[in-house]
Amino acid sequence: RKQAEEALRTNKAKLDLALRSSQMGVWSWEIPEGKRILNDQACYLLGLDPATFGGTAEEFFAAVHPDDREKVKAALTQTIERDEPYEPEYRVVWPNGSIHHICVRSSFLRDQLGQPLRINGIIWDITEWKRAEEALRESEERYRSLFETMTEGIVLITPDDQIIQANPAAERILGLKRSKIEGRRYDGPEWEFLRPDGTPIPLEETAGIFTMGGIHPLKDVVLGAKRPDGFVSWITVNATPLQDQAGELKGVVGTFRDITEREQLRREMARKITGELTAGIAHQIRNPLFVISLSVQSIEKKLPITDPQRRLTRAILDKVRKLDTVTADLVHLGKYHRLHIANASLRRCLEQALILVRAPAKAQRVKVVRRYYPDLPRAWIDVEAMDEVFANLLTNALEAMPAGGLLTVETDLDQERKELLVRIRDNGCGISKAAGENIFIPFSTTKESGSGLGLVFCQRIVEEHGGRLTFQSKAEGEDHGTTFQIALPLSWPALGRQSGENG
Repeated sequence: RKQAEEALRTNKAKLDLALRSSQMGVWSWEIPEGKRILNDQACYLLGLDPATFGGTAEEFFAAVHPDDREKVKAALTQTIERDEPYEPEYRVVWPNGSIHHICVRSSFLRDQLGQPLRINGIIWDITEWKRAEEALRESEERYRSLFETMTEGIVLITPDDQIIQANPAAERILGLKRSKIEGRRYDGPEWEFLRPDGTPIPLEETAGIFTMGGIHPLKDVVLGAKRPDGFVSWITVNATPLQDQAGELKGVVGTFRDITEREQLRREMARKITGELTAGIAHQIRNPLFVISLSVQSIEKKLPITDPQRRLTRAILDKVRKLDTVTADLVHLGKYHRLHIANASLRRCLEQALILVRAPAKAQRVKVVRRYYPDLPRAWIDVEAMDEVFANLLTNALEAMPAGGLLTVETDLDQERKELLVRIRDNGCGISKAAGENIFIPFSTTKESGSGLGLVFCQRIVEEHGGRLTFQSKAEGEDHGTTFQIALPLSWPALGRQSGENG
């Protein structure tokens, strides 16, 4: 027994020596005596003086930050009662008043009878880690605040082209709620982007915009983003790749700035300059044409009725008249008009245009059918400009049915795209595929007396309203005919409101 006691004393002395000399904070709590044993490093981490520390629980808890004392007591109680180890993190107050963070790992020891005997543990300083964690949290908060308040739209895109985050500015510019942006692929069919010239970008080309940004950063690429309400937001896009230390692509940060007002002003000025130039050139051409026409008519009058030269003068006059028609259309197309937008009834505008073609339709035995959407919202349009568009399309439809037919005028509402639709359909000869490819190209026409500028004018007016002019045609088979469709935004962006149409 004496040898065992001596061995126990020797082992305890060795343990105390190991505890005192360890470079790690080590502590032990003798449960029956209620005494704590802390080595010098543990005292240092707790802000205690090893020379004066008496090992009492009161001294130990006095070192702990007041807000954490109950947490430590609860953890000790849990360890004793449930025999569960704990690893709490808590703060200690050093004598100089500075606060440090430590972490404690414990293990529980019982005697042969199962009674609580001792809790052993180690302590290590996590102050720097906590500071780094706090700095990271503050950095994240600053980033989040900057992300939320930026006037530029920001989207985060994964390597598989999915948008995972968007800021409020992106919502405003794209006209979509964040929930409708996040979780989608940016190259999905629900997006519609336009080139600077206003032509749609094919889906496969859209797929490469930010993907290329992941390989080669994009800078100030100008695009048009078609919003669900039909309005086009013009944006400058920048894309920056996110790469890890190994150079592997982890995603792309896409930023875009709204330049709609600037782009609209630029386009308006370009249209004005182009229009003035076109009108000026057309006027310069018409004056000599007038002189040529008068001169040829004067010569023709002096020729006998049977003179073969009259065939030549007649051909010259026919060509002069055609040139005069073209130049007149150029003057009309080149005129610069600022849109005077008003809240108007599409049905009333269409009825006004139908009055103008009532007589030729009756003469050609063309039946007019109206299919108006009930309670169609009123449209934000320039009434005079759209009257010319409707009259042009109705006249074209009649010219396609010289021997009679069916002219259908429809209005509709596209709830998903938030667009008002107008369709003008004929069952005439239709438009061939070759002619359809050039239908909106100036001076491209299949009519002998046409200038090829009417549909160009119609397209320009519709696009100035933020809309689209499209067509479908079939020149063969039983269902031949052509349908022109005008899609107009449900609300005018500058006003942002709409009202119902009942008339």
